[in-house]
Amino acid sequence: MNTIAGLALLLTFLNVIIAAIGVTFIVFTLFEYWKLKQIRDKMDEIKADLEKQNYLAQKALHRVIASYSTDDNEKKLSLLQSAEHIYPKAFNLYNAIGYVYLEKGEIDRAIEAFHEAIKLHPEDEAGYCDLAYAYHKKGNADLSNEYIQKAKKINPEVTIWF
Repeated sequence: MNTIAGLALLLTFLNVIIAAIGVTFIVFTLFEYWKLKQIRDKMDEIKADLEKQNYLAQKALHRVIASYSTDDNEKKLSLLQSAEHIYPKAFNLYNAIGYVYLEKGEIDRAIEAFHEAIKLHPEDEAGYCDLAYAYHKKGNADLSNEYIQKAKKINPEVTIWF
C-alpha cells in the first residue's frame, strides 16, 4: 500500500509540474503576443507617418519644379515659400530659393538659403557649389574656394561653372 501511495503522490507531483509548465507557457505566449501587437501597432504608426511625409515631400517638390518654369522672381519665390510651408526639408528647395535671391541681387539672403540647403542635405555637393558661387558673386574668393573644396570632398568630379 505504501508503494501505491508513494506512486500516487509522485504522479500528482508530476501533474502539478506539467500543469505549471503549461501555465507558464500560456503566460509567456500571451506576453509575447502582447509585445508583438505593440510592435505591429508601432510599425503601422511609422508606416502612416512615412506615407504622410512622402506625400508632403512630393507636393512640395512639385512646387519647387513648378518654380523653374517661370521667369517672374516673385512668382518663383511665392511657389518656393508655399513649398517651404508644406515640407521644409524638400530636396533642392533652399537651393532654388537661394537662386531667386541671387537673381534679385540679395546675395546675403541667397547665402542664408544655401547654408540651409547644406544643413538639410550635407551629403549633396550642390549646396556647397551654390554657396561657393554666392560667395564668388559677393567677391569673397576665400570662402568661395573653401566651399568648392567641400563640394569636391563629397564628389571629386564636381565641375565649377563660374
